[in-house]
Amino acid sequence: MKFDDLDKRMRSFERSIDQRIPDGLFLVARLDGRNFTRLTKETRPDLAHPFDIRFNEAMVETVKRLMKCGFEAVYGYTESDEISLLFAYGASTFERKVRKYNSILAGEASAHFTKVFGETGVFDCRVVPLPDLDSVVDYFRWRKEDSHRNSLNAYVYWTMRDTGKTAREADRMLLSISNDRKREILSEYGIDYEGTPAWQRWGVGVYNEKVERKGFNPVTGKEETGTCNVLKVDRELPLGDDYAALIERLVRPSYDRERLRVERAAMESAEAKPPGDLVDEGRRELAALHRMTDVFLDTGRKISERLAWNVVKTLNRTMKGEVDETLSYRGLNFFDMISIKHRTLPYSQFFFGFQEELERVIDEQIGSLSETDSLVLMYRDPLLLETGGKEEALRRLHAEVLKAFGEILDAHYGTVRMRRFLERYPWLER
Repeated sequence: MKFDDLDKRMRSFERSIDQRIPDGLFLVARLDGRNFTRLTKETRPDLAHPFDIRFNEAMVETVKRLMKCGFEAVYGYTESDEISLLFAYGASTFERKVRKYNSILAGEASAHFTKVFGETGVFDCRVVPLPDLDSVVDYFRWRKEDSHRNSLNAYVYWTMRDTGKTAREADRMLLSISNDRKREILSEYGIDYEGTPAWQRWGVGVYNEKVERKGFNPVTGKEETGTCNVLKVDRELPLGDDYAALIERLVRPSYDRERLRVERAAMESAEAKPPGDLVDEGRRELAALHRMTDVFLDTGRKISERLAWNVVKTLNRTMKGEVDETLSYRGLNFFDMISIKHRTLPYSQFFFGFQEELERVIDEQIGSLSETDSLVLMYRDPLLLETGGKEEALRRLHAEVLKAFGEILDAHYGTVRMRRFLERYPWLER
């Protein structure tokens, strides 16, 4: 058999189980340390328990290495002996082949951790495709909550070991008590769990941050100030909606770029079709224009809805307690309180009391639009694009966000939710 034929045949076996992550999906990779319990307890008995800053720093350095090894990672997160990486939307490294991601990332992590820690550490890797941005946020919230749970268990476990309990006894105890009881036990031994370092409870994030630096410009012969990206190690990650906003901020630029690239490719594809007679050519151009108009209109609607949801979250965070101090108790947010005070009207009709704050928050959200989103809004109306009517486009967007805001409140904070709270707190019924 000729070599070329043999080569082709053997490579077909190699590629027989190749998987490639389809375009249009977000990519996350999770790496786990193999037998790290033995590594930290037996190989390195000098490590402090339940957490040792030397081990954590080795994990952080490994994350930084993975962020710079050519895979377009925009966020790295580590807790315990695991690492999660979020890649730029549309990342095409190694044609998105699963075996490449799994093998190279695991190899890079294992080699670098071993180098900085001084003991052999081996990682496995799995690629996690996610359908949308909400799922990406949920994924990292999940790992963050897992970190909190593991941290609490670790503190209780090692506290029990220090008091003379065996490993089996400590494990059994963890399975039989609630989280509140675990905190009580730690408190009984003088440990304020909520006062422990944030990185021990919530993990560590690594991401690029723009900083200003001075440097010599050889062209002008002068010292100039410019901006560059540096990796930031965040040991006090934000919580709740603020953490979700951080994840979205890190992946949004790549998402906007890829979306714009796809839209431009669709336009170029429509223009590249071979022309027929003049009538058919005109029909094709009109159809292509209608398709692109639909794309921009749909994207514009999504932008309005996203801004409206941001307005809802902002008001819920800043206005709680402004309605009625007697209703500011655990379990009710700003909109729940309003529904109790105004049970007979839809939300959109009694927001007049907060109109000024509402308008301010909407303008604030519009002001935070990316350049890509602003262009999409202009492209929705060719007349505005030709006349440069940016102010008119923003005025229309403001009205759309206000309308979407009212629809969200009526749909998601309606009477069903209000009745549920009244059943839970019957004393509120007046």
